Amino acid sequence: MMKLFKFAFLCVGLALLAGCAMAISISGIDHIDQIPGGMSRAEVGQRFGAPLAVNTTATGRNEEVFHIRRRMTRRPLGNVTGVEAMGGLMLVCLNPIFLGMCMQGEINAIETAIKSERNKLHVGFVYGPDDRALYYYELKADAAVRFEQAANNLVNPLLNAMESIRCVSTAECMQQFVEESRRRADEVGYSLDSEAERIFAVQLQLARDIDDRKITREDAVAQLARANLAGLSVVSCVADYVAAVRRRATELGYLPNAQDEEFIAEELRIARDADAGEISRELAHSRLLSESTRHLIKLYQNQDTVGPASRQLYDAARPLTDVLLKKIDENRCRQ
Repeated sequence: MMKLFKFAFLCVGLALLAGCAMAISISGIDHIDQIPGGMSRAEVGQRFGAPLAVNTTATGRNEEVFHIRRRMTRRPLGNVTGVEAMGGLMLVCLNPIFLGMCMQGEINAIETAIKSERNKLHVGFVYGPDDRALYYYELKADAAVRFEQAANNLVNPLLNAMESIRCVSTAECMQQFVEESRRRADEVGYSLDSEAERIFAVQLQLARDIDDRKITREDAVAQLARANLAGLSVVSCVADYVAAVRRRATELGYLPNAQDEEFIAEELRIARDADAGEISRELAHSRLLSESTRHLIKLYQNQDTVGPASRQLYDAARPLTDVLLKKIDENRCRQ
C-alpha cells in the first residue's frame, strides 16, 4: 500500500510538473514586436517580472533589461490544457503499463520548456523622465536591427505633429526628431554613417522650406511618409542585409555553403530586377519574402546535419530579414 501511495504521489508530482512545463512552453511572445509600446516602468515589471539589470544609457536615461521568454509552438500530449494534462497524466501513470508513455510525455514537455528558457529574448526598455518606456530593443540583435527597433516609433509622431500643425516651427520639430534619432543610436551602440547625416541634412532643409513656404506642409508630409530621402536602391538594401547576415555567420562560426550562396544570389537578382523597373516594389517584396523565408527554413532544417551554428544563424537572421522587408514595404529602398 505504501509503495502504491508513493507511486501515486510521484505521478501527481509529474502531472503538476507537466502542467508547469506546458504553461512555460505556450506562454511568452513570438516576436519582440508583440510587446506593447508606451508602458510605464511599473507595467513593464508587472508584465515581465523583476529586471535582470538596471542601467543608465550612454546619454543618461534609465534602462531596465529583462529576459523575456519566447512562446514555443509545440504543445506536448496533443492540444490539451494544463489542467486536462494533469488529469490525463494521473490516469496514465496509475496504470503501470503506460508508465513509459507518461515519462516520455513529461520529458517532451520539460524539453520544450528548457528550449523556451534558452531562447529567451534579452530586451532593454529605455525610459523617459515620466518613467514610461520610450522604446525597447533586443540587446543581442545586430546593431542596425537595434537601431531600427529603437527608432521605429519616432516617424509617426513627427508626421502626426506636422499634419495637425502642432509644430509651431516645422524646423524645430524636425530638429528634435534628428536629435532624438542620434541619441537613440548612441544608446543602442549604432554608428550613424555619412549617408544618415546627409539624410538628416535634407530633412532639416525640407522643414525649413516648409517654414519659408517654399513647399506645402502636405507635400512635405507625403515625401517623408514615402521615405524616399534615403536614396538607397533595393540592391543597396539587400546588399546591406546580406553583409549583415555574413557578419553574423562569421561570428557564429558558420561557413555558408553552395545552397546559401544560391539563395543570396537569387535575393540580389530580385533586387536588381526591381531597380531596373522590370518588377514592381510590391512584387519584389513578395519574392524576397518568399526567398528569404525558404532560406531561413533551410537554415533551421540544416541544424541536424551542419550543426548548432546553422540554428544560431537562423535565430540571428530572422530579425535582419524583418528589417529588410520593412524597409522595402515602407519604400525606404528607392527604385
